[in-house]
Amino acid sequence: MARGSSSKVGLGLLLAFVMLELAMAQPRVWPVGDSKGWSLGVIGWPNYKPFKAGDLLATTPRCTTSGDDRITLSRGMTFFICGKPGHCERGMKIAVTAR
Repeated sequence: MARGSSSKVGLGLLLAFVMLELAMAQPRVWPVGDSKGWSLGVIGWPNYKPFKAGDLLATTPRCTTSGDDRITLSRGMTFFICGKPGHCERGMKIAVTAR
């Protein structure tokens, strides 16, 4: 009888592992700047966030040169800046590294 119950436990652990892998494989949507959105001072927002290739950055329209966009991240480092004069110099830029 112990043999049958151990195979059920093994099957349950395998099922839990597969479900975890599927959940982790789904791309995550990251709202840039969190509640502040894509705005001045957003430069430190990406720090310590576990971005992965395939995740999406979602921007909200905070100025005339940005829109309500979703950008799919590729593996490696990507840079984003605001095109409105003076905004980049005032911290409206980010560097995101996706693994």
